[in-house]
Amino acid sequence: MDSGLDAYFLGGNVPGGFMGKKNYDKFALPYEKKCIDLCQSEGTPCIYHNCGQIMPLIESYKQLGSRIVEPFSPHPLGDTVLERAIDPINGDYIMQCGVDQVNVIQKGSVDDVIEVTRRTVLTAKEKGCNIIQNADFFEFDTPVENIKAFVDTALKYGVY
Repeated sequence: MDSGLDAYFLGGNVPGGFMGKKNYDKFALPYEKKCIDLCQSEGTPCIYHNCGQIMPLIESYKQLGSRIVEPFSPHPLGDTVLERAIDPINGDYIMQCGVDQVNVIQKGSVDDVIEVTRRTVLTAKEKGCNIIQNADFFEFDTPVENIKAFVDTALKYGVY
């Protein structure tokens, strides 16, 4: 039976990003996996959200079985080094990798937004299985021209 939804969104948030791999694997992963399995049991993909430190949990997230994991946030908002995250994931789930919505999209120039977005898209695109996004929600007072530059650049370079 079809759920009628495009995707479920599971906000793992604090358990994933801030309790560390050992505690996450023992106390959170088994329960989050049950939720994800239930969500995906009818064929609808689940998007798993993690705030905070994601790099130590790349392998743990393979065990979750979620089809999509996000956001792979760059420093200083998170700990993602995109070039180091892609190979270990090896296409086992789709990563939504982000452009810093504060220091680049909100506070940067249009040229900064274009360059960082272009570089992020091309790095992620090289290996496939990636969705570009801002690292988290757009902050108040983000210049509209920067959001437009982000979207236009992602569309320009993200075509396969």
